Amino acid sequence: MMNRNTGSDGDDTTSVQSANIQAAVKKATTPMSAGGEMEGDPVGMAEISQFVSANPNAVNDLAKCLKARVKDSNEDVSFISLHVLDECMKMFNFTFQAQVQKSMLKRLAIMAQPYGGYPAKLQEKTASLLVSWGQLYGSDPRLEKFKVAGAQVRKREVQEVAGACKKDELKEERSELKEVQRVAREADIKEIQTAMLEMGVAPEIAAYAAAEHNAAREQQKQSQNQGQGRYAMAGSDLGPDATVRLPSARPDRVPPSRPLLPAEPPAPPSAPVEDASETALQKWRGGPPKEGGEG
Repeated sequence: MMNRNTGSDGDDTTSVQSANIQAAVKKATTPMSAGGEMEGDPVGMAEISQFVSANPNAVNDLAKCLKARVKDSNEDVSFISLHVLDECMKMFNFTFQAQVQKSMLKRLAIMAQPYGGYPAKLQEKTASLLVSWGQLYGSDPRLEKFKVAGAQVRKREVQEVAGACKKDELKEERSELKEVQRVAREADIKEIQTAMLEMGVAPEIAAYAAAEHNAAREQQKQSQNQGQGRYAMAGSDLGPDATVRLPSARPDRVPPSRPLLPAEPPAPPSAPVEDASETALQKWRGGPPKEGGEG
């Protein structure tokens, strides 16, 4: 009977400790203000430190409660929970750090991805924490996963920076090309205007005619580029030595300058060739035998 009561008292004590940790975590991760810098109640953070110092085994309940708050649908709650989690990683010992590595690191690695579906503020905060934890705790072989996660974040950031630089270079090259094309168009227009003015055409008419000529030429170039792109797409799935049959190669689409010619009539069958020796022998005998005559 005494053992039974002792076990019951132990369970009750554990339940009370879990409830106290849960209440303290909720207090520390609930936003206190609607504007400005979001932060939780510092009293909750003090209670967390007090409970864990009194019972080191409470770190498991602490990690579980913080994980639930980090996953909260409220963006502000998640952000403050990440901050509280970082403070707990600094305050408590290896046991808590190992528990975070075991139960939360995979979720945090997903949150740190740019395309993980999380708000940018949470993504940046989580990525910063993983890099920091990799530097602070990754040297311990038992916490090597923090080092790996931080290295993955840094690698992804380097790739993103390189991609952004490449996009900027391409954008700059396109701008330079457009500027060159614009200068060339203006030069062509000026040449046409000058030629028309020398012919005695009014300046307004010369400017209008030059602009119309340039617009028509640009439209013709665009049509040619679109046609080339269409034919290139038609042959993109073929081999390198394949030939794409263009529409003009069909008999019913021959250009008007090359009309179809009527088919030539078949040649009449040629007469059978007689044997030359047989013909000569008949002539020597006086011609071929007559029908009904003597044999």
